[in-house]
Amino acid sequence: MLKTGFDVNKKLIGHGGGNTRHIYQETDAKIRLRGRGSGHSEGGRGEAPVPLMLAVTSEIGSEHIFATAICMAAELLQTVTRKYPDYCQAHKIATSSRPLFWIGEIG
Repeated sequence: MLKTGFDVNKKLIGHGGGNTRHIYQETDAKIRLRGRGSGHSEGGRGEAPVPLMLAVTSEIGSEHIFATAICMAAELLQTVTRKYPDYCQAHKIATSSRPLFWIGEIG
């Protein structure tokens, strides 16, 4: 989903940060884009040399809140993912049969 013009970062973050702010306001969990394509510089060394990821963090001892934030982030990823095939079709870009995102380790 990192094709030029699809603007996956903007779709995830939302207008004025609205999508990620909504998750934060509902759960107090922090939502950040990290990795290649995120635009986030890791300590002045540039982007982390890992695939683009949506990182979710919360305070220790708030497992329920964290689980809620993960569900909300997954729903956001699914919403953005559903838009991608239409974008590819409109721009004559081949799509992959591989999953466009996955949920990593929790713990």
